[in-house]
Amino acid sequence: MDLRSRLPEVAIILVAGLLRFRSLSMPKYGDEVITARILSNHSLVELLTWVPRHQPHYPTYYLLIKAWLDVTGLPIYSGRLLSAVAGITTIILVLQAATEWYDRETAWIAGGLLACSPLLVYESGWLRMYALLTLVSTASIITLVRASKQPSWRRWLSWLIFTLLLVWMHPFGFFLFLGELAYVAYRPPRWILGFTFVALASIPGLLVLALKVDGHAGMGTANLVHLPTPPGLLTIIFLPFALLLGRLFMLSQVSGILALGLPFAIGGTNIWRSEERAFYLAWIAIPVCGVIMASYLIRPIFELKYLAWIAVPIAILVARGLRSRVRVYRYVFLGIIVFSQLVVLLHWQWRNPWIALHVIG
Repeated sequence: MDLRSRLPEVAIILVAGLLRFRSLSMPKYGDEVITARILSNHSLVELLTWVPRHQPHYPTYYLLIKAWLDVTGLPIYSGRLLSAVAGITTIILVLQAATEWYDRETAWIAGGLLACSPLLVYESGWLRMYALLTLVSTASIITLVRASKQPSWRRWLSWLIFTLLLVWMHPFGFFLFLGELAYVAYRPPRWILGFTFVALASIPGLLVLALKVDGHAGMGTANLVHLPTPPGLLTIIFLPFALLLGRLFMLSQVSGILALGLPFAIGGTNIWRSEERAFYLAWIAIPVCGVIMASYLIRPIFELKYLAWIAVPIAILVARGLRSRVRVYRYVFLGIIVFSQLVVLLHWQWRNPWIALHVIG
């Protein structure tokens, strides 16, 4: 297929790149300052032991950024570039996978929604691990599907590598791993060894998450305590719209329109057949339920950014549904979503970058 026939995909990738590279210049924010301080005050070797004792994460992200800085000699905040590249790579993976699973138009719709997603644009300009978490979670589920349908040791090794990166990037990656385990539960037992290995590799991170750590970035205040106000019902109901649009629209009239339109979009598909239903339950329902249940136990847990990677399957589901509709309805509804996304981005990137703290998550 020549470049001319690939123009829609190229255009989507260019838009994704433009929005993400523009976000690299946004002001430094909260957790980024903590990340920069950690990277400045500790060597590559020290990060291996310091991060698990003071942060509810594995040191994987910090090691990657520290290695990048040591090799390139660039300033600390150049680490944002890796987040931007991860965000663009996620869009490329979605375009490939959605074309493979469905068709090119479904891939265009899903890729366009994700390219303009305020939450994904935001995380792609941040010196934190969330853009990489979105990338490795998407790569993990895609390689799992490929390995399940056409088994080979290379495909299963690819899945193993991405899934280890997933559970080592952030403890919440374990919830997607549980979804993947449910998805392949009925498959031959020869795949059990790989899942057992990932489960064992996840234990240290889960222990770090479950136990009360010393303090947030060494500031002396506990950052895992009992949470008296977990997410409310409306927050949970509007979660798909928040992931695609940003928090600004969670309780607005636009979200009300989308709340009616999303079932309309998805209702015309055949996603409720057993295999596809199991797939989306594994990718969406199990991880979301796991994070929300955890938010009733420890704090701070329920932040929209922790579930940003769920925007990927939601966008594919919406694209899948819209693709089955009459063309005029398909693009009217798609236009409403993209317009809403651009409104958030205009407020954030071109007017007041700090609105991201309140609007996007």
